[in-house]
Amino acid sequence: MRFFDFISVIYTTILRMRFSRSRRFRHLFKFGSVPKATIDRNDQVSPLSRPPALYIVRRRKISHQRQTLVAPRLSSRPRRTMIECRSIPDSHLRNSRKFGVTSFSPFGKSFDAFLFDMDGTILSSIEATERVWSEWAIRHGIDPVTFLPTIHGVRAVETVRRLALPGVDPIREAEILLQAEMADLEGIAPIDGAHEFLSALPEDRWAIVTSAPLELARRRVAAAGLPMPKTIVSAEDVERGKPSPECFQLGAKRLGFDPHNCLVFEDAPAGIVAGETAGASVVVVTATHPHSPQTSHLSIQSYRNLQLDILSDGRLGLEPTAPDPVG
Repeated sequence: MRFFDFISVIYTTILRMRFSRSRRFRHLFKFGSVPKATIDRNDQVSPLSRPPALYIVRRRKISHQRQTLVAPRLSSRPRRTMIECRSIPDSHLRNSRKFGVTSFSPFGKSFDAFLFDMDGTILSSIEATERVWSEWAIRHGIDPVTFLPTIHGVRAVETVRRLALPGVDPIREAEILLQAEMADLEGIAPIDGAHEFLSALPEDRWAIVTSAPLELARRRVAAAGLPMPKTIVSAEDVERGKPSPECFQLGAKRLGFDPHNCLVFEDAPAGIVAGETAGASVVVVTATHPHSPQTSHLSIQSYRNLQLDILSDGRLGLEPTAPDPVG
């Protein structure tokens, strides 16, 4: 054996002994073996068995079969930055739903304030709304059957703008629709149990957050016989309507609270997404929907399913009044 070969064998043996004595890397090395990983052409390490819990990476070049690759080398030298390899619990995957959140129940929790959407959440104005929009759609050559499901929970100007009709001014058309909706209040009624539930709330702990203009919101609340809140966030108050979280963030701010500590009541997918994005908890009201939206949030058909608790510090809580309030 040549002298340099002998020195190489001694050096390799010392390196193996060094790594085998380290608890952190013991499961990665055996005598005559390499780390249980493969190296692809993008210089990425793919574990073949279990990955190390914590490790630091240094880079060195190796040559194998006439191809030069850049491979990571493990080092026990302490560094400030470390990477922890953790898997996502199966329960997170099982509980994820259409809107990207895990299952949530408001029962047993307390909130600073409640934020309510209006149409479809505390009152039903579907008949009046669809009458007005059906006539408008027919005038513009749009099929009402496919068009009407797209209007709920969204500001009128944004609905018209989304259609991109040639020669149609969205702002002007939204004003025409507003006047027609304010003139048609027939059939507006409260959601079951909403009057009693809202009447029991302290006035500084709840608000209406709606995509409707302020004057239309006030007229519909009055037509439904519901209590009028001190705080209403309407279409004129925000630059971007739902599903932007701006409206719920503003509603919480006007009440003096963080939206993360508020509970949102919604019925439409755009509003549900807005509440989630604002960081609030959400309850879905399904009273006006024949097919409930797919969601992991608590769903209710009636406010009679809920019992309001007002805590000593003014915060609000909920308890179920029926065995199974989930829709």
